Amino acid sequence: MTGTFGVPQRLEATHGFFEDFARLNGYVADKVVATLRLVKGHGPYHPSLHTRKIAGNPNPRFRFMNVDDQYRLVAVLEGDAVLFEMVGNHDETLRRGERATLSEYEERLNADPETLHGRRPGRPKEAPVVAETPTLFDDQPVTLQQILAEPELMSDLITGDLFGALEGYRDGTIEDWMVFLSPLQHRAVARSYSGPARVTGGPGTGKTVVALHRAADFARMSGRSKAVLLTSFVRNVPETLDGLFGRLAPDARDAITCRHLHDLALGIIRNRDVQVNPDWNAAKARFDRCFIENHPRAARLRGAGFDPAYLWQEVTRVIEGRGASDLESYLALARHGRKRPMQADTRRLVWELYTDYREACDRMSPPLADPERVLIYPPVGGR
Repeated sequence: MTGTFGVPQRLEATHGFFEDFARLNGYVADKVVATLRLVKGHGPYHPSLHTRKIAGNPNPRFRFMNVDDQYRLVAVLEGDAVLFEMVGNHDETLRRGERATLSEYEERLNADPETLHGRRPGRPKEAPVVAETPTLFDDQPVTLQQILAEPELMSDLITGDLFGALEGYRDGTIEDWMVFLSPLQHRAVARSYSGPARVTGGPGTGKTVVALHRAADFARMSGRSKAVLLTSFVRNVPETLDGLFGRLAPDARDAITCRHLHDLALGIIRNRDVQVNPDWNAAKARFDRCFIENHPRAARLRGAGFDPAYLWQEVTRVIEGRGASDLESYLALARHGRKRPMQADTRRLVWELYTDYREACDRMSPPLADPERVLIYPPVGGR
């Protein structure tokens, strides 16, 4: 099923294609990029490409396309889609092109019961198709359209961000993990949410990758009509994100702003002509002083097993971090991640400590603020 070709609507590339591309010298790489742009602008049968079937490959959808007299592309053509599989010199592409198959994609589609029954997540469940041998490809081969219609399954094998990734692969500044998402990561990037959402995972699990790709999607969907903000609590990360995003999605680069979260918050506060002193060390010292000045309360808190270091985190991460505006809302908080339970009487003592600390900070000129208060300024309680 090769279809009739004009200008292709979909140009995508495999992981293997990018690995080949990264090994090319700059002169040849420039020629490859020019060839891909020719395909994008004029279709895969432009005369200079000499597009032809691979005689030794039984699948008629595999094609050779010339880059020059020495180098050529191997691609799969079907309908209005082109999937670039590899690039290399004539000897390399002859050997590999003759052996190329779509079996890896077939196996992945066959292994997914949602695809076997013609249903993707989010659609109403239907009764399963009853068959003695329920395989998708007994009667006809897998189509390229079927493969490209399953981005969640194929995201770590194929990327649709062809031109956005070529430059970085050529100079070695873009890593595989920036372009190819695992199916799980792709679901986090592509999923629609009605409000805020949280992606959790330990170090090295790809949370930053998900954030980069989701920001790129937002920028492309908005057509650059809206700005996209990507922030981090870690001071040196925004600069890194900015550089990575410029290589990952240069087409959407102008729509993205990468900022350190506290710097952003301080900028907003100062633009409103609000005076605040973001001295984290001074804020912690002021809290410790409030703790020790009330001896009976300090004794009761210590007796309940809570020292100043733990209570500082309770104030900044729970009360301020969760935006508790009064005692009642603090008493109702679930305190996820705090590990140690805290009874209501103890919470009342902590709220008193927090109130003393807040008032002490607000009496200073300019008012003193810890990191979490900067993010919710004016402070909790509206003072």
